[in-house]
Amino acid sequence: MTKSKFTIFFLFLFFIILKESYSFEYSGIDGDYQVKIIDNKTIKVEERPEPLSVRVSAPQKTSPSPLIIFSHGSRCHVDGSNDLTNFWSSHGYTVIQPLHLDGYLESRKKSHSREEISFHRLRDMSLVLDKIKLLLSNEKEILNIIDSSKIIAAGHSYGALVAQVMGGAKIFSQGDSRKKISSLDKRFRTIIAISPPGYMKNFVDSDSAKSISIPMLVTTGTNDIIPPFMPTWNIHTVSFHDAPKGEKFLAVINGADHWFGGLLCRETDNQEQNKEMETLKAITLAFLDYTLDNNKMAMQFLNQLNKQKKGKGIYDFQMK
Repeated sequence: MTKSKFTIFFLFLFFIILKESYSFEYSGIDGDYQVKIIDNKTIKVEERPEPLSVRVSAPQKTSPSPLIIFSHGSRCHVDGSNDLTNFWSSHGYTVIQPLHLDGYLESRKKSHSREEISFHRLRDMSLVLDKIKLLLSNEKEILNIIDSSKIIAAGHSYGALVAQVMGGAKIFSQGDSRKKISSLDKRFRTIIAISPPGYMKNFVDSDSAKSISIPMLVTTGTNDIIPPFMPTWNIHTVSFHDAPKGEKFLAVINGADHWFGGLLCRETDNQEQNKEMETLKAITLAFLDYTLDNNKMAMQFLNQLNKQKKGKGIYDFQMK
């Protein structure tokens, strides 16, 4: 083999290896870390109608771990998104999931008002950060690895809106619909919004997302339809289009419904959408790695999606 042919062969082999590595890293496959789970860690909090209960998933590692606070959807189980949150933890992210006042709780004896739910959903996100030492007082190995400089607001459905508000979005008060409120918590560095709601009278309008200045990923699916409130899937994309430019991403997953066939929120009558969930996992992980660590492989993955627009489970992908 001549020197020139050897060089060409070597470059070809290097490209194949690089491509395979890049494909594996962002294919929705669980990471190498073992995951520790803590269910129903509960503390009493002043001026909250119920004690604050959380689920924690954390990688068993000693190096710093970014922290994701995940807000569930309306009437969802606190552990209804475990498939996704455990995946994040297997890749090095610690996840804390608070149970909101509208979350499923069999022992709950009274329902709460819309105003109470909205107020405490937002408060819960900051409360977890405020009380994290108490919540993890018996879990020092988890507390000690959390990187407080890399905190992510994430959520699904109503929880996606909560994550956006923590990152700067402004919504109408549920106590006074004439008043817009901000619950911006500058400790959050980035946002993952899975199927956020569109415009809602006296709640969310076209100006709500314009004040989001931190990186944000918005996702939805071509079957993400909830009549009569969300009659078309593209309603879930408006916050991406309304938000200002600057590390904003939109991923529309081909075939995905609002609950990924029961893999998000709670069980449904539909078949579990494992392939669609793998696509969501891959995109969210790449987004996190890129926006928090400027990971070059993650950047290449996202740029390639933006270039292709469609394919590999994606109906549409945009960035601005």
